[in-house]
Amino acid sequence: MSESSMVRRAVAGAVMVAALGLGAVTAVQPAHAASGPVAAGTAGMSPSPAPLPTLLPNGNAPQSATLYSSACSSASFCVAVGTVEDAELDSYPLVETYDGSTWSASTAPLPANADAGPSNGAVLYSVSCGSDGTCGAAGDYNDFDGTVQYQNGLLEALSGGTWTATEATLASGPDSGLVNLRGVSCPDATTCVAIGDVYVFGSKTVPSTWSTLIYLLASGTWQLQTAIPVPSSYQNSLELSSVSCADESDCVVVGSYEDASSSQGLILTLTSGSWSAEEASLPSNANTEPNARGMKVLDSVDCVDAADCVAGGAYVDSSGNIDPLLEILQSGTWTPQEGPVPPDSQSNTLAAITGVSCPAVGTCLADGYYWTDYQAGDESGMVLTQSGPNWSAASAPLPVTASAKESGNQTSTTIAGLDGISCSTTGTCMAVGGFGPSASDQQGLIVSLPAGRPIPLAITSAGQATFTDHRKSSFTVTATGYPTPLITEKGKLPKGLHFKKGKGSATISGTPAVKKPGSYPVTITASNGPTSSVDQTVSVVVGS
Repeated sequence: MSESSMVRRAVAGAVMVAALGLGAVTAVQPAHAASGPVAAGTAGMSPSPAPLPTLLPNGNAPQSATLYSSACSSASFCVAVGTVEDAELDSYPLVETYDGSTWSASTAPLPANADAGPSNGAVLYSVSCGSDGTCGAAGDYNDFDGTVQYQNGLLEALSGGTWTATEATLASGPDSGLVNLRGVSCPDATTCVAIGDVYVFGSKTVPSTWSTLIYLLASGTWQLQTAIPVPSSYQNSLELSSVSCADESDCVVVGSYEDASSSQGLILTLTSGSWSAEEASLPSNANTEPNARGMKVLDSVDCVDAADCVAGGAYVDSSGNIDPLLEILQSGTWTPQEGPVPPDSQSNTLAAITGVSCPAVGTCLADGYYWTDYQAGDESGMVLTQSGPNWSAASAPLPVTASAKESGNQTSTTIAGLDGISCSTTGTCMAVGGFGPSASDQQGLIVSLPAGRPIPLAITSAGQATFTDHRKSSFTVTATGYPTPLITEKGKLPKGLHFKKGKGSATISGTPAVKKPGSYPVTITASNGPTSSVDQTVSVVVGS
C-alpha cells in the first residue's frame, strides 16, 4: 500500500519509542481490538466505515483503503480523500463524496504518465473545497520510465462534477526529485493553493537538496510558484504539511525541518504576497536540550481569518513523552499549548494532532491519534474540542464491525486513528482516517460529529443604517452562528420605518417621514438560546 495513515502513525510511534528509550520497534505494530462493540454516537460521535468503489480502474476489486483528509463546504457537500488498493498492491487516489445523507466512493484520475504496474503509489493527502462542487486536492503518484520509478506530485481539481489530474511540474525538470504534496487550501470557488516539498536528486558534483513547493490553481490551471523561503537555521530534512489561505496572497503553511540540533516545527506566513518564516515555539515543559531525540512537528493548520489560526502537531516534553502540540495565533503572536489527551491515554503520553478545523474563532476542532498501551499496541483516534481558551479530548469510537469481541474472536486486533477533520460554518463536521487488523489491511473510517455544534454568535452587518427622508429604502441586518440566530429589535424607529425579524437576517425598511433629520439609536439582538445572545447598537440615520 502507498504510505497509509496507519503506516505513518506507526513510523511516528517508532520515533516516539526511540525518543523514550524503549528500544527498536518495527514500523507497524500489532494492536488490541476495541474493548467491545462501540455504539455509534459515543461521545456524541457517529462512526461508519467508508464505502469502497465497486471496481478499480484496472478492473480489480478493492481490498483496503485509508482516508487522510476531509472538506465540508456545507451541510450537504463534503469530500474525503485518501488511497485504495487491490490485492496486487496497485493503488489509486480514493475520493469519497457526501451529499447530505450518503457517502459514495470513486477514484480520481491520474496523469497519462502514471505507472500502470503494481505498487504505483497513487494517493491524495489533502482536499479543500471553495464551494459545493468545486475542490482541489493534492498527493503523489509514481511514473515509470522503463528503468526507474519516480514519485511525482499529483494535483487534482473538481469542477462541473469532474476531477482533472495534473502532474506537478518542477523547476528542476521532470523526474528530477522525490515529490511530496501534503496540503491544499481553496479560499474560494476559483482559487486553490497547494504546498509540499521536493528532494532534488544531486550528482557527483552537485549535492542533493530539499526545496519547498507551492502551486496556484487559477482559471482551471495549476501553476508552479516561486519557492517559499525557509528559516536561516535550516540544515536538512524539510517537510511542508498543511496550508490555510484567506486568499492567494495571504496564507499560513506549517511543517517541520531540521536545524543543527533536532527537528523543529515550522510556520511560514504569506502576507500581502510576502513570505516570512519562523520556528514554532514550544510549551514550557518541552525538552529543549541540544540534540534532543524525538519529534517537534506541525502537521495541520486552519485559519478563520489572517489574524486567527490554530495549528496542531506533536513535541517531546522534558520527561520524554510525546504530547499533542497546539499553536494558536492571536493578535499577531503564535502561542504554544500542550494539547489534552483522552482519559484512557497511557501515562507516558504517545499522542499527536494530525488535523485541525476552525469554523469560527474559539470553536476549533482537531483530531489525531494516541496510545492507551504502546507495548500492547493499543492505538486509537481522538477528537479535541475547543471552547474559548480551553480544549478537551475524547476517544473516537469505531464502527461495531471493528470489534473483535462482536465476532467472538478475542485475539483479533484493530489499529485506528484519525488524520483529517473539516467543519462547515453550519456545524457539520467530518473526521476521517482508517481502522483494521493491520496497517496493510485497512478500511476507511468516517466519524461524523454532532450536527448543530454551537458556533459563536456575531452580528455582522454595519452599525449604521442610512435613509433619506420621504424616500423608500431598506437596510439588511445579518448575523452568524449555529443554530441560526433569531434577530430582533428594541427601540423607537423613525416614523415610516419598520423592522421585520428573521433567522440569520432581518430588515429595516419603509419610507421615513420625520420632522427633523437625525440619528435614532436602536438595539439589535441576535439569539439562538435562552442564555445565548449578542447585542449591537445601530444608528438609524435619516437625512434630508
